[in-house]
Amino acid sequence: MFIYINAICDSKKFKSIPAAVLYQPINYILRNGVDGEISDEPKISGVLTNDVDILQHMDPIGKFMPYKLKADGTTDKRSLCVSDENFRSIFKFVKNKIIDMNDSLLNGNISKDPCDSDGSHRVCDYCDYSDICSRSAAEVNRVAISLPNEEVLKIIEEENDK
Repeated sequence: MFIYINAICDSKKFKSIPAAVLYQPINYILRNGVDGEISDEPKISGVLTNDVDILQHMDPIGKFMPYKLKADGTTDKRSLCVSDENFRSIFKFVKNKIIDMNDSLLNGNISKDPCDSDGSHRVCDYCDYSDICSRSAAEVNRVAISLPNEEVLKIIEEENDK
């Protein structure tokens, strides 16, 4: 999503920072249908602005957007709400990763190095290329780790400073 939103926000026509970069799994939409009942539990995930005024204009009570407000009116620590500067850092990080992947492919690196989101589901089980891949089912994939939002932003800043 960041690739597409960045392309729009970085264009000469807009030149702006988004208020949110959101994703809603298609299976939620299909399961509930157009006229289906909407759950109180937000199914949308993503990154939001930390500007509470903008958040409340988009979703006054945080019913559908992935944020919660504390009693003092600031966003809850678990809500992934970031500053405009953090958005710029994330966009820079994504652009640099795309450039790195492009350079790697152009240099002939097409190694198989899948990363599972957790230990219970192997991405290889869903891969369209598993029939021609020489990777065995016994090989262990990397597993993504879950980190606190602040730590992720810190890692992004460190990567951008290299």
